[in-house]
Amino acid sequence: MNPAVGDKLTLSISDIAFGGEGVARFGDFVIFVPFVARGEVAEARTAAVSKTSRSMAPTKGRIEMNPSPYGNCARCGWSSTQPRSVRCV
Repeated sequence: MNPAVGDKLTLSISDIAFGGEGVARFGDFVIFVPFVARGEVAEARTAAVSKTSRSMAPTKGRIEMNPSPYGNCARCGWSSTQPRSVRCV
């Protein structure tokens, strides 16, 4: 069964992702749950989050990423932008 947006699920938190959200699996889906700890069981409602497959109109700030020296590296969300293009608040 695939979850639909808004479904309430009972999830086992197996890990913590970069950024601090809990990681749970539901069938073929990976679900990120905020404010939980590894080993907890949490109730959460699903929400949709898209994944970019490619940029259709890259900006001047985009750079080509070099292959990771660590193999299949997840990298952070800023790894494909030049430092001057990112403004942290």
